[in-house]
Amino acid sequence: MTATIRQVRDAIAAAGERYTRLVLLVGDHGAGKTALARRLAEETSTRTLNLGAELSLRLLDVSARQRPAAAADAAADLMRTASPDSVSIVDNIELLFLPELRLDPLKLLQDAARNRVLVATWPGAGDHVRLQFGRLTHPEGRSYDSPDALLVAV
Repeated sequence: MTATIRQVRDAIAAAGERYTRLVLLVGDHGAGKTALARRLAEETSTRTLNLGAELSLRLLDVSARQRPAAAADAAADLMRTASPDSVSIVDNIELLFLPELRLDPLKLLQDAARNRVLVATWPGAGDHVRLQFGRLTHPEGRSYDSPDALLVAV
């Protein structure tokens, strides 16, 4: 784990002063993002939202045609109610990237981070110029220029 809990706490403090209060723990699969998020949750007595698991449960009974709209609303609702605290922690966001859901994962996270700090794990790579999920040749691959978020490399 290259990032320390102190770096994450510093990013959270800095995010509190921004319009979009989003902190992304960015790294490849197996890099330690979930472990770092869990450690933060323990230290702050905050629950970690497993977005993929909880969102998939909400979408089980939704028809494929209605799923894109329902997914956006359900994801926003889950993140809004994830924690009553001033910091919410979200893990396992991969479901947001499914092409059939037609979502903009970064925008969903940014919208959820308007009124509170949101710390989310982001499987991929990024720096202050570009944020990437997956390979761009893959249907789920995404690239964002100048993401409005604080990135912590894990």
